[in-house]
This record gives sequence, C-alpha cells and structure tokens, in this order.
Amino acid sequence: EEEEEEGEVIPDAIWVRGTKAQGHRTDMVRASNIKKLHDLFLEMDTDRNGSVDYKEFQAHMDEKDGSALQEFTREIFDMVVNEDGQVKFDHLLKVLHPGASREQISTMMQMANDTKHGSGRSTRSGDGHPSAKQVEAATKLFNLYDANQDGFLCEKEFAKGLSHSGVYKNADALKEFQRIDTDEQSRVDLRGFTRWYVNMDDKGRERRNRQ
Repeated sequence: EEEEEEGEVIPDAIWVRGTKAQGHRTDMVRASNIKKLHDLFLEMDTDRNGSVDYKEFQAHMDEKDGSALQEFTREIFDMVVNEDGQVKFDHLLKVLHPGASREQISTMMQMANDTKHGSGRSTRSGDGHPSAKQVEAATKLFNLYDANQDGFLCEKEFAKGLSHSGVYKNADALKEFQRIDTDEQSRVDLRGFTRWYVNMDDKGRERRNRQ
C-alpha cells in the first residue's frame, strides 16, 4: 500500500522541513525548480559522466561571466564535492535541503528526471488569482490525500498526508487543519485546501526572494 502512495504520481511540489539550526522552517520545493537546477547540472556535465568536476564547474562559470543559479555557487560546490573531485546531483540536493528525508530526496530525483516538468517558474497569474500550475499541484495533492475519494479531507486524511511527507509531525499537521477548517465542519474541500496550499506556496517564495 505504501508503494502505491509513493509510486507513480510525481508531485509538482513537496514541503521539506528545515533543520533545527534553520528553526525547522518549512519550505516548498517545486518540481519546476528542481528541473531547472538539474538542467543546469546537465549543462555543466560536458563529459556526460553523471557528475560535475571543478573544471566543468569553472568553465561554465567563466562562460556565463560568473552567473549561475543561486543554488549552485562555488561555496556549495566545495561543500558537495567528494574525494574524487566530483559532485553528484543527489548529493547536491542533500546539501541544499539538509532537512529532507531519504524519500524526499528520491522524489526530488524523480522530479529532476520527469520530462513533463519545464524549467519555468510557477507564480500567481497577473490578476492575483492562483496560477494554473498552483491549482493543478494543489488538486493532485488533495486527491492523493483524499483516501475515500469523497471530495473532502477529514482531519485524519489531512494530517496523514502532511505527516507522511516528512515535513510536519502529526501534531503540527493537526494544528494546520484546525487553522483552515474555518467553518468547524471537521472537513476541508478542494477550494479550501487550494487556498491554503497557494498561501504556503507564496510564503515559501517570499522567503526565498528575501534570502
């Protein structure tokens, strides 16, 4: 049963809990951003051996006049590089997301290799409403969490879905549910869940922009 839940559907985003040093801050990791980072990694990997060495990294930096994705700086390279002078993509993810579980790193690797995700950013549409990608991502998660497929998430389904991701402890997930269950009906519909999801997404993006 667990294999079915983890299995074939690659999410558009996951929540990754930060380390204790980061105050356990929760960040949303989007498939589009992982794909963009992976595309950069593949561009650097000119000999196509599945890793990036210092010469490849420096050559790319020189070609781009020192500009690259903020996530893959020289400082990060030095943190990730192994004894053979190579950087592997999964090791890069572990350094960038030290609070991620093994399962979450595996999901990120699936995101990186999933051809359906582009490298563009997902933001709200110009009129302030959730973007199509945000709605799609929220709907996929909602359907995944909705175990009995009745069109609502009860407290147990919501908490199980969030705690299974490794981001929230069960008690924290229950608090989140109580926060969005504004009519105290002990259930949340897709509209309410999407509103909560988009709010989390926007907050995560604002935090990243301030860094």
